Amino acid sequence: MLADDGRRTAYGLLTSVYECAMQYLYKLGRVSDATLATERVLWSAERTEDPLRLIAARWYEAGEFLGIGEHDDAADIIDSALTALGRPGSPQELSLAGSFHLKAALNEARGGGREAGRHLQHAQRLAETLGDPRRGLQRPDKACLLAESRPCRCCGWVC
Repeated sequence: MLADDGRRTAYGLLTSVYECAMQYLYKLGRVSDATLATERVLWSAERTEDPLRLIAARWYEAGEFLGIGEHDDAADIIDSALTALGRPGSPQELSLAGSFHLKAALNEARGGGREAGRHLQHAQRLAETLGDPRRGLQRPDKACLLAESRPCRCCGWVC
């Protein structure tokens, strides 16, 4: 039996393996198998006890619902992930928030919603806050963008 740290590390590696399998299966056109792999990503991510890893896994879950046209379910997953992220501070949190806002924009556009542009603006602001990854992630001159933000009308999340 592994100690707690070893167990969490093992589940983190397993999550990565399932993520790779999921992507590979989609590329092969094996959608139902990829869906099963997505469920395994969520299952193993929960066992890492890493909140960011679980939130990242929810991104894949939202994509599953978006892909089958279940826009309300996808929006619920996205909104709960953005709420769980709170006010992003680390580069990883900023990146996840931006990714979720991009997925929200796609979901809104495909589902006939009116907030796609707003989510794109949020994602753009987060990307500007992160800066150019070739020069380092957090650019101090852009950090003030977060302090000046207003709540999103559609999800209430502040970025």
